[in-house]
Amino acid sequence: MGKTKVTPTRRSLLECRKRGWVPHVVEQTIPHTFIKRDLFGCIDIVALTPDGIVGIQATSDNGGNHAARRHKILANADAKRWTGHAKLFIWSWAKRSNGKRKAWAVREEEIKWSQFPWGIELSPERRAELLAKWPSLGKATVDMFADTVRREQG
Repeated sequence: MGKTKVTPTRRSLLECRKRGWVPHVVEQTIPHTFIKRDLFGCIDIVALTPDGIVGIQATSDNGGNHAARRHKILANADAKRWTGHAKLFIWSWAKRSNGKRKAWAVREEEIKWSQFPWGIELSPERRAELLAKWPSLGKATVDMFADTVRREQG
């Protein structure tokens, strides 16, 4: 019988708990497919920490996965808005040598508001989509996000 593969999400959950955080997987698998859907298109795990809420994109650290996730996040208007209210990290997992043997290690990168390009704007379609998905947000909250982006644009 072979070993069960431990996913980057599972490793990240264990790391969160080791740090004393309360994590929750928010990535969904679409029924009858192998397609995964992340919260806001970029968050696999949301964790409660002593310093607030963090979002984590978990991935393996091979074949350029870390850079691809960074590129995906920086092109995402919802991710930019998230960083205005909570921390967002990419956690990439790889086996690294510690001198005696190889062990799993996490590479952490915090994505900050200042890293995003200017000009991210909510289209009327995207605003309507967000309100349909999360009516409890309310139009004022969705508009506040758009206004924050507009103010930054000058």
